[in-house]
This record gives sequence, structure tokens and C-alpha cells, in this order.
Amino acid sequence: MKSRRWPDLALLWQAALVVLPVAILSGVAFYYLREDKASIEQEARERARVLAPELARRLGERLGEILKSRPAQTAPPEGVILDGRIESPPDYPRLPEPPGRLTPSEARANAEFGLLVLESKGAATPGFVQKCVDLAKSAAGAHAESGAPVADLALLLALRHAGPGRMSDALLAGLTRAVLEHPSFLTPELLEAAAGFPIGQLKTGWAAREKTLALMRTLQPLLVDAAGPREIWLRPDAGEYLALCNPIRGGWRVVLPAWRQFQGLLLDALRESRMDLPAYAGAVVEIGGERRRVSGDSPAPASESRAPVLASAPGRLETGSPHPFTLDIVLSDTDLLYAGYRRRTWLTAGLILSAAAAAMAGLAGLWRNSRRQALLSEMKSNFVSSVSHELRAPIAAVRLMAESLDRGKIADEARQRDYFRLIVQECRRLSSLVENVLDFSRIDQGRKRYSFEPADVVALARQAVALMEPCAAERQVRLALEEPPSGAADLRPCWDGHAVEQSLVNLLDNAIKHSPAGAEVKVEIELVEPAMARLWVEDHGEGIPKEEQAKIFDLFYRHGSELRRETQGAGIGLSIVKHVAEAHGGRVIVQSAVGEGSRFALELPL
Repeated sequence: MKSRRWPDLALLWQAALVVLPVAILSGVAFYYLREDKASIEQEARERARVLAPELARRLGERLGEILKSRPAQTAPPEGVILDGRIESPPDYPRLPEPPGRLTPSEARANAEFGLLVLESKGAATPGFVQKCVDLAKSAAGAHAESGAPVADLALLLALRHAGPGRMSDALLAGLTRAVLEHPSFLTPELLEAAAGFPIGQLKTGWAAREKTLALMRTLQPLLVDAAGPREIWLRPDAGEYLALCNPIRGGWRVVLPAWRQFQGLLLDALRESRMDLPAYAGAVVEIGGERRRVSGDSPAPASESRAPVLASAPGRLETGSPHPFTLDIVLSDTDLLYAGYRRRTWLTAGLILSAAAAAMAGLAGLWRNSRRQALLSEMKSNFVSSVSHELRAPIAAVRLMAESLDRGKIADEARQRDYFRLIVQECRRLSSLVENVLDFSRIDQGRKRYSFEPADVVALARQAVALMEPCAAERQVRLALEEPPSGAADLRPCWDGHAVEQSLVNLLDNAIKHSPAGAEVKVEIELVEPAMARLWVEDHGEGIPKEEQAKIFDLFYRHGSELRRETQGAGIGLSIVKHVAEAHGGRVIVQSAVGEGSRFALELPL
């Protein structure tokens, strides 16, 4: 039991020596890869931590400068709330509000407007439009009994009687004053009545004022009880707006940049700050309680991306009052940050896999060599046992007969001749066995050399039969050489005659061993086209199972149990026969079936 376990333990120890370095290499490599990734993250955070405070300071200063110096056409809309009322852009009732009592000036304005209405029903005089414009200018702020502004009514009357073509400068000035300075619920009707005139810029200004006014109306109730600068996000249907509310005496001054506009301002400030962010990083501003991405292709909230924050710093936006914000430098492109790390990871993984593959190949080779060594050791042990047995029997017989002759115990001359004949026979048997062992040794070491020269095929067959006659007679087996075919006696192929004769002897020896007493073993020469000769040896033994016919040429293979020694010999004869045939460019043919005997042919080229 111990003898079996020691080789297994040695094999396991060798396998551990092969696998252990690969395991240690893998562990160390992955440890340093993890440390490499941590150092990359730490370096990015340290760089962002140094960059964030200065960037936040410059961003706040530059953004305040841009808002103050922005041209009026591109500046964010602004508004003013005083004493709880929207002063700029001017607010107006959405529905008419009839006054309780007209003032003298309002009564006079209404009377003048009535005269203009009566005049418009007749043939209008050339100065009619100018009269309406003058009344609109003098009656600014006056209302009719219905609550409608008299100035707007006068302008509507003027637009209906204005001729086609270019609008007069006085009428355009009055219309501009009414739309932008004194808007009312009639302003949309004024613009519609003036649709035939070139007032596109006026319509654009009115639309901007209305959008700003709608934002101010939404913001107004939110500032009732507010104190100090405020940042409020407004979300009307048209988009998102950030209301920067600066307190003034009696109210608020409000800057209302749209988010996309504010983001553009932030990007301009970021570029003009002359501080470049790393390519893998982005900037996020938290203002008014919400986070917004500054850099990047999308203006979507940064909270949607869950980008990890590398560093944060506070900043102040100056728009009359300081508005605090927080600048976060976030990791926006992990692929770019870890590009070098991923290359090193793939390279390390490739090296580890290569080392593991090499280790697995080494383990497979170690296991295969171990199996081969164990098999070879077993085969050699069987070989030594077989050779020892094969040598011991003839040596013992020769010694006993020689001792009997030496002591004079055999006086009969006929019996003495039998003893001498038996001694010669056993010596030939020993010589054949020793020759096979020596051939096997030469073949195994690659030192086997063949001497090719013209050989007599028929003579080789006859000599082999003659050599095996005594052995066959001892086992009561008959040897028969069939009549050679015509022309066989004249053949002189270039063979190693001794090797071919030894191969025939080995085939005959096997045939005699496996033949029962009284059986016959035939030797036949067959000529096969083109230029091939087959030397057949046929017996009538027990035959060879089909599944074992491929094994009989293996070294040390013998049919049956080694302990019972069902087959005599060392198990190398047929291996030598196969080697001789292949060395001559031929082959060995086997035809056998269980219970029907066997036929072996040494097929060699002529």
C-alpha cells in the first residue's frame, strides 16, 4: 500500500510545484492591478481637488461679468417687482375693469374719441389718422366707461383708416409706445390690426415681453415672504428657467436666464477661465437646490447619470447680489480614465492565461510521463520475470543433463546421444532468446543496423524450418514447407537475410507454442504483384480475438494472465518481426479467428 502511495505523493508534490508559481503570479498580478486602479482614482481625485476651488472662483466671477456685459439682444430677460406688484415688464389686467367714476381728463378724452368715431363714419379728412395718434398720446392712461384704454381704442381707429403701404412714423411710435410701455388686453388686437404693416420686430419684442411677464407672474407669489437673494427654478411649458432674485428697496430685481442659455453662459465662462478640465471629467453646478451638468453634449440633469463626484468646491455668482453655488467635478468618461489600466489588465490576463496554459500543459505532460513510467516499469518487471523464467528452464535442463553425463550415470550410448541432442536443442533455444533480447535492446536504443544484400528466399524459409524442427518435435508438432511457386528459387531480393530468418523463426516459435500436439504448422511462399513476396506461417491453434490483434505487436504484450503464464516467451518476438518488416519497407499481415487458428505473413518488397 505504501509503495503505491509514495509515487502518488511525489506526483502531487511535483504538480504543486508547477501550479504554485502560477497561482502566486496571478495573486500578485491582480493585487497590483487593484492597487493600480486605486492609484488612478486617487490621482484623479487629487487633481480635481486642486482644480475645483480655483475653477469655482473663476467661474463665478466670469459668469457675473458675462451677465453684466451681455448685449441687450442676447442678455437674459429681467424683471422688477415693487411693493408686491410687477413693474417690469409692465403688468396689465387681463380683463377690462370699468372705473367707478371718470375723471375730468378721462371724460374729455372719451368725448374727443366719440367725435373721432362720428368723423370716421363720414368721409375721412386727410388729417384723421394723425388726430387719432395725437389723442392716443394725450390720453395715455385714460380709460373708457367700459374699462378699455382710450389710447388703444384711438390707435385701433387709426389703423383701420390708415392707407395701404408704409406706416407713418407717428403711428409707428404711438403703436410701439402702446405695446411696449402701456400694454393692455387690447394689445393683441392692435398687433392683429397692424398685420399688413412691417412690424415684425415689434411683434418679437411683444412676444418676449409676454414670456417674461408670464415668468414674473409665476414667480410673484413665491417671493411674498422671501428674504435675501434667492435662486428659484421655473418650469413653464416653454422650458426651464433659473430665476436669480436680487433684493432691492421695496422689492426684487430678477434675472431670468433659460437653462439652455444659462448653460451656454457657464460653458463660455468655463472656456474663458483658462482652466481646462481633464478629458475624462465634467463639471456639474448645484444651484437653487438642483444639480445641472455644465459640460457635455446633453443638458440633462447630472443626477440622471449618477456620475461619481471627484471633488466639490463652493462658488458665488454676482448678479447684483451674491448667489452661492457648488461646483462638482465629476467622472464623466470612465472608459477614458481607465483606458491605460484596461490595456494593462488585458495584457496581464493574457500573460496569466499563457502561464496557466503552460502550467496545464506541464501538468498534462507530467501526468502522461508518470503513467508511461509506471506502465514501462510494469512492462520491464514483467519482461525481466519472463526472460528469467525462459532462461531458467533450459539452463536447468542443460545443467542436469551435463551433470548426468559428467558423472557417468548414462552408460547407454543411445541415451547419451539423446542427451547431447537435447543439450544442443536447449542451447539453440537459449541462443534464439538471447538474440531476440539483444535485437530488442538495439532497436530500443536506435542502434539496430541491417545489412542488405541479395538473399535466397527459398533457402531462408528452409533454414528457418530446419532450425525449428527440434522444438516442433519436442511439442509433437509437424512443420511443413509448401512447394515454392515457380520462379521463387531464382529470386534474389536485397534483404537482411539474418533478420528475415530470425523473423520467420519468431513466427514459427509462436505458431508451435500455440499449436496442440499432433497439429501441423505450414510455411508458404507467395509472390504478389507488383514485386512483393509474402512468407506465410499458418497454425491451427486457439486463434487470436479480433480486439487483441492490434495489441500483439506491442512490446511485452502476451495473451492471458501473467501470473498463470498462459503464453510462454518474453513478449518481444512479434515486435521485432514488425520492426524488421517496416525496416525492409514491408508489413506484417494477420489473419485469425478464435478456434480457427492464425496466419501470419511477412510481406516484403522484392
